[in-house]
Amino acid sequence: MNKITYTDALNTVLANENIETEVREKLEALVAQLAKRNAKGSERKLTKTQKENAEIKASFVEFLNDHADQAFRANEIADHFGFSGQKVSALLNQLVKDGAIAKVTEKRVTTFKAVDAE
Repeated sequence: MNKITYTDALNTVLANENIETEVREKLEALVAQLAKRNAKGSERKLTKTQKENAEIKASFVEFLNDHADQAFRANEIADHFGFSGQKVSALLNQLVKDGAIAKVTEKRVTTFKAVDAE
């Protein structure tokens, strides 16, 4: 079953010809309000923490590219950069999701390496 959005639901109701004019106007205003809110969401500025994390992630990618022949555990990267293991692990997993680095798990040991170093 496909997930239906509020806009889709409102447009389905608006397609009904038996709606009073006042109700139709309210529903059309809601559709416009949702469109405005959704457009605004793509223009949001990054928070201070998001900017800092972007810089940290860039330094992780640079580090892994500089050591492309090696793979590192998250705690090794955390020790090298001086961040908590939890923070480093979360940021590394974001980089994996974005395709910027590779994640390799062998015998219950997870390591991270540069994408080209596979």
